[in-house]
Amino acid sequence: MKTSSRFWISNAVSYGMIAALLVIIVRAAVYLLDVSPTNISFGMLNFVYNLIVLSICLYLGAIAWRKKSETGNLSYIQGLLICISISFVTVFFIHVYDLIFYTLIAPDYIANLLEPQLTAISGNPAIPPMQKLQMMEKMQKLSSPFYSTGLNALTSFGISVIVSLILAIFTVRNRPVVIENTEN
Repeated sequence: MKTSSRFWISNAVSYGMIAALLVIIVRAAVYLLDVSPTNISFGMLNFVYNLIVLSICLYLGAIAWRKKSETGNLSYIQGLLICISISFVTVFFIHVYDLIFYTLIAPDYIANLLEPQLTAISGNPAIPPMQKLQMMEKMQKLSSPFYSTGLNALTSFGISVIVSLILAIFTVRNRPVVIENTEN
């Protein structure tokens, strides 16, 4: 393969940044337009959008890697590795954005999302006191931007690895190498 590690890194960073920027732009627009993130249909639509953007960028990145090879071939493992690399870059940039957003831009955003749930837990007499205390502690952990974004990043990376496992199948190409005779 004539491809180098430099192209591998630039390919992963390029396609990862494109995917991350497309997701971040929508997240910023949702915040600026004051769309309620607790809306279930919005959550599903956002998940599908993120999945489509990630899938397209992973596929295009793997195809670019395949085209850069000397033979135009790509094994499943090579496709999987480039997809996982692009996924890692994407999740990293989104995680950095989330940390900046939740600590500098809107520090009370997570707390405001969790406040109705905390009120419902504390005001519910049917929940035993010990269980109520445990639930409140878990909710307090989630209100930390570092814990919340870390959990989100791990979940996102897990989903992107699953998507990578599937998409790598579609990037495989094993054509026979034809060496032309130039002695004539």
